[in-house]
Amino acid sequence: MDLASLFFTDEEFERIDLDELDNNVLVRNGLSQQTKDKTSSIYYDTSIRIATNSQRSELLLKLFKRSFNLLEGDNKLVTRKLKQNELIEAIKQRKPIDKINMDALSTKELAQLMQLPTKHYQQEYKIKNIDTREINIPHVFTSKGLQIGHTKYKGNKIPLFFPLDDLDSLCQCWISIGKMGSGKTTCGQNAAIQLLQNGISVFAIDVADGDLINNIEKGLPKDFNKIIDLDFGDINNPISLTWSECANGDKNVETKLASQLKNFLNKLAKSDNQKLSSRMERFLGAAAKAVFKNPTANLYDVILCLTDREYRDNLIVTNNINGRLKWTLEQLNDDGNETGTKQNYVSGIMDRLESLLDNEFAANCLLQEANLDIDFRKWADEGYFVGIRIPKDTLLDDTTDLLVTYIVSKLWLAILTRSNIPKEQRKPCILILDEPHQFPTVLTELHSIIREMRKWRFGIFILAHEFGDFKNMKTLLKSAGTNYFIYQTSKETYKELLEELQPFTLEEMINTKWRHAIVNMRYKEEKICVMADMLKPLPHKRTYKNKNVFGRSAEKVQDEIFKNLCILKMNL
Repeated sequence: MDLASLFFTDEEFERIDLDELDNNVLVRNGLSQQTKDKTSSIYYDTSIRIATNSQRSELLLKLFKRSFNLLEGDNKLVTRKLKQNELIEAIKQRKPIDKINMDALSTKELAQLMQLPTKHYQQEYKIKNIDTREINIPHVFTSKGLQIGHTKYKGNKIPLFFPLDDLDSLCQCWISIGKMGSGKTTCGQNAAIQLLQNGISVFAIDVADGDLINNIEKGLPKDFNKIIDLDFGDINNPISLTWSECANGDKNVETKLASQLKNFLNKLAKSDNQKLSSRMERFLGAAAKAVFKNPTANLYDVILCLTDREYRDNLIVTNNINGRLKWTLEQLNDDGNETGTKQNYVSGIMDRLESLLDNEFAANCLLQEANLDIDFRKWADEGYFVGIRIPKDTLLDDTTDLLVTYIVSKLWLAILTRSNIPKEQRKPCILILDEPHQFPTVLTELHSIIREMRKWRFGIFILAHEFGDFKNMKTLLKSAGTNYFIYQTSKETYKELLEELQPFTLEEMINTKWRHAIVNMRYKEEKICVMADMLKPLPHKRTYKNKNVFGRSAEKVQDEIFKNLCILKMNL
């Protein structure tokens, strides 16, 4: 063996000292199973060539050899020096240098030779690499539907969609979270435009500068004419807000309507002591059920029903009210009182309404005559875009919170009137809410809506800065199968959503690129969680000028309300 080595390699054969290499185990127990497997499995004849002109070449060679200690066992890397020309020629021709023994390495052993530098060194030396976790996604998310953006897998750019052919999957809760400018609002705008182009109704409430609504309107095709723009910031022309959509005679819907009215007044309470008592709720609910059989009724009519005996008696006859509802209303009667009403039964309810009546702008909207052209049910069913502007800088905190809560309640009541049509015939409608921390009271309203909205073909898309904005809704959102688009945001948000955003680690979440998002979506039985380069803002296709065609002169509205209140005070 020594002679052959000198003849072919010009070097003496290196003998292995079993004692020096601590290979006594090999002598006693024989070859390991991994080495034996090489005789019946795939292996590779391997040579490693290193060229260096460093003065530390000997040290580098030893360090390189030591870095593969994991290969030791039955194996050992043996160094062999070559002449410069011989090494260069072998590298040029890419061929193994003549050797006596075959160096057989398994795929697992080769994997040790070809490991990437650790992430620390990739970042320190700016080594080009795949720096985002790549996940293979089902084909159903790559073909058609609502375009989300694109992801990458094995070097290929994969389009990312959400299918629109299953309304149960569509009508759920969607949440886009991110820092200012990260793209969360663009996500909502793009979704709205595409939904509308597919015949799906969208309501959007904007309490900021109105850009959310403006960009949706401008992104729609020029021939799209189903646009409703309600500008509550135009305080000189307040818009009527009534529950006229709910006057369809369905007892179940009227019960829910009355419940919504009671909940609305309770939400205005600043403490538990100011909430309605059981007796107040019973009489307020009865008045609401009776009044809202008339499509032109408003909140003022409910007040009249509670306080005016003559109005109440006429209402019972006109609306053909009987049974328990009639009996409850008649309990308010007091023949010994000038107004014909037991004041101790209704005074508490009127006290709760003071906060509403003292807010001049809110009263202008809620107490004015009904405008039957404002039909949330029609708009929700027929593919309309309804932009609702409630600028907080004009209306301030309390009025903004009150109006948003009322409008969400009004829309939900309109959705509930779909009980008169089968589920499969109900058209989907999506509500977009931007920056929920601006109107915290509405979160309690959403808490009850989310639990049953899917069967009514209703969905909610919320755009927020961080998950903490949802306060007591967090557990509900997690259990409701929410779809998430998580852009760059706070570390606390990432921590709270660790389970929902698996397999991504906290470090990967923190390193989310600008305008990218972790997308977690569910469609039927399929679920994905991928990092996506989100869709850029859709181009503007039209110039749309907002016109407040639904408002009425504030002067006329206030005169009307003043006359009604004078009558009311006379009755009280």
